[in-house]
Amino acid sequence: MGDSIKQHYIPQCYLSNFSCDGKAIWVYNKKERKAYLTSIDKIFQKKHWYRIPDELIPEQDKDIINPLSIEKDFFADQVESQFNHYLKSLVCNIDELLQDESNFQNYNCRLHEDYVDEFSMQIAIQFFRTPKARQEVMGIISDLAEKFQMTDSKYMDNEIIAELNKPHIQNPTIAHFWTIFANDKFIPGITEILKGKIWLTCVSSNVPFYTSDSPVSVENMYNMPNDTDISLNRIGSIITYPITSKILFKLLDREYYTDMANEDRNIILVNDEYVKKENMRQFSIAQNEIVSPINNFDDCIHYGKKD
Repeated sequence: MGDSIKQHYIPQCYLSNFSCDGKAIWVYNKKERKAYLTSIDKIFQKKHWYRIPDELIPEQDKDIINPLSIEKDFFADQVESQFNHYLKSLVCNIDELLQDESNFQNYNCRLHEDYVDEFSMQIAIQFFRTPKARQEVMGIISDLAEKFQMTDSKYMDNEIIAELNKPHIQNPTIAHFWTIFANDKFIPGITEILKGKIWLTCVSSNVPFYTSDSPVSVENMYNMPNDTDISLNRIGSIITYPITSKILFKLLDREYYTDMANEDRNIILVNDEYVKKENMRQFSIAQNEIVSPINNFDDCIHYGKKD
């Protein structure tokens, strides 16, 4: 059985939409403050990121459980194959609109609800798929375990205690997958929340959108006392996700942005200044790397020099 060592937390089918030719991509490294050209298979991946450790697979199940099943059976076969299908369809539709930019002038172009349904799920999955999200999840599990240890056991649910003491919950790969993706309520619940947002599809015909190692950004008007860094349901939130170098989704809290309700699902053509503003948003939220189909990182370099 072949072993996949480099495993992506941002899909290559997504990254190919920010590449020069489907394979090569420009990267700006914030820490090193330099740009370079590389291939999409070399970025936004970690060694054995999804691999189930052999020692956590019971001996009697080793012929049944594939150590690569999280990556291959779940992400590759279930998530990314469907994502790729809808991405290709959306790109074709937007490219057709761009053949005549007057299509955008009357705001009659609207995103079909099938795209809203699919990309709501994909945004939820991508947001919780990054190393930052895994770190947050492990922090929450650690805090829970610590609080339970400090509580008199006679007041605790024995099933919860037993679950927290299982070896797999201490393993970041398994704990991350088990609490977020194998949970049959978590991602579907977030998906339903995102479907209820006001969706704007922003299209650029000139300057390409960046994406980054943290592509889904959340900007909110209020910081709630019990809010976490991995929340997609903040009051007054604006969720931004560049889906290709030409297309960016912006999701607005329907209850807060009531004046934007009539704009829901509109597809709009945006100017270069708008794109540059969104690109700097990606620069600011990126953990370290921003990518683009061209070497257009002058604003990043200038911004980096001020830090």
